[in-house]
Amino acid sequence: PGVLTKEDFNMLPWNVVFLVTGGLALGHAVSESQLLQIVGSQIYAAVGHRSEWILLVSFVGLIAVITSLISHTVGALILLPVVASAACGDGGDGEGDLRR
Repeated sequence: PGVLTKEDFNMLPWNVVFLVTGGLALGHAVSESQLLQIVGSQIYAAVGHRSEWILLVSFVGLIAVITSLISHTVGALILLPVVASAACGDGGDGEGDLRR
């Protein structure tokens, strides 16, 4: 006998499983297409030299728009690498650090 039974699989919320796996696939596709680096470098070029508060407000607005169109989970998977690259100050090229 295994750990999981047939009833366990029948009770599994499959819509959540498909949402997460679809979000992972979409996040991987956006990352591999270099779209994240392009968006990160454009945002950093536009507001990166200003205050951290301006950068924060820019990302809050972007995240609000994106997550109103798609799932919050998928939005987080897509946008967190962009936020991380802008926070590092590298604009998406991977060469920055967290200090200013």
